[in-house]
Amino acid sequence: MLYPTRCVLCEQGTSLLCAACAAELSYIDRRWACPRCGAPFGRQICTECTERDSPRRFAFSEAFSVLEYNQVAKALVRVYKDGGERRLAVLISQIMARALPLEWRLWADALCWVPADPVARRRRNFDHLRLIAEGLAALLGLEPLDLLVKRGSLDQRGLTRGERQQNAQDAFSFKGGHGVAAKLKARCPHLLLLDDVFTTGATMNAATETLLAAGASDVRTLTLARVW
Repeated sequence: MLYPTRCVLCEQGTSLLCAACAAELSYIDRRWACPRCGAPFGRQICTECTERDSPRRFAFSEAFSVLEYNQVAKALVRVYKDGGERRLAVLISQIMARALPLEWRLWADALCWVPADPVARRRRNFDHLRLIAEGLAALLGLEPLDLLVKRGSLDQRGLTRGERQQNAQDAFSFKGGHGVAAKLKARCPHLLLLDDVFTTGATMNAATETLLAAGASDVRTLTLARVW
């Protein structure tokens, strides 16, 4: 009664995300999106994956983003990640689970996530993607695997494309030993890698390279939003 639930974006209504704000979310139609990087309207020729000299090479085989990174999606991520509204983890997990194609659900053997680096985790007092990953894994019937360690690095949000790629190089290490790697190779060769926002793909690519080196045979990436 003292602190009733309000929309985290407009502070109206009685739910975490009111109907009006939810209607402002722009969902990406996979029929037109690039299957390699998830960019909207890149099914035939993706300007993100194709450079003048040669196509960009990603270590992951496919990428899917649920939303375009418009102002509403940006605010949703900011309030959750930097505002500490942990209740949004359940809502975001539900949004991603509903949008994930059935073929991806059947393909995946397990789910893992891009972890926060130690500085960000201490600042926020929680690992925002771990909470989403655990909720999403429960909804999809997948095992959540804590596989990656992220070293301290600059915040990607303030960097250019080239700086992002340089910053992401060697940013991750495999958390498990030989036993975990053997289990990964034998039981979970297809991994679904989770992050919140896909911009250039540098972070996801670096994390994927670490997972492939550890024994995964294929990695697909899933993000809540795609910068476009």
